[in-house]
Amino acid sequence: MIGKILVIGSDSYENGLLKKIFSEKFVLHFCRYAEESMDVCKSFRPDTILYDMVIPDLELLKNVMSCRKPFNYEIPVVVIVSDNSLQFERLARQHKVSYYMIRPYDFRELEEALESCVKYSIKNSESLICGCE
Repeated sequence: MIGKILVIGSDSYENGLLKKIFSEKFVLHFCRYAEESMDVCKSFRPDTILYDMVIPDLELLKNVMSCRKPFNYEIPVVVIVSDNSLQFERLARQHKVSYYMIRPYDFRELEEALESCVKYSIKNSESLICGCE
């Protein structure tokens, strides 16, 4: 099963790279701003969220994390940041970010993180559907 990933915040160049590298493994949907993510999540129903944060901002991260509320399981979130702030990393982990990656990152590492998150998400959503946890 191909996983669905909502990509938030990355620029058009990075979107092109993500499409080129991951389009055979994942269905990608791109959303420029975190504030749009709630509406997109409701219609797209992603298995994983990839949030590309140029500037770490806790309020924007909270917006993205709130996308998971309509679902009965926690959609994994992978965060990519440019600034290595330990304080922000702690806050992100407190908000249950699944993977926290710092630029520059390795695309193989990102691929592994996304595959792991998608498998987790699909497994949890299927167990809720069949009633077996």
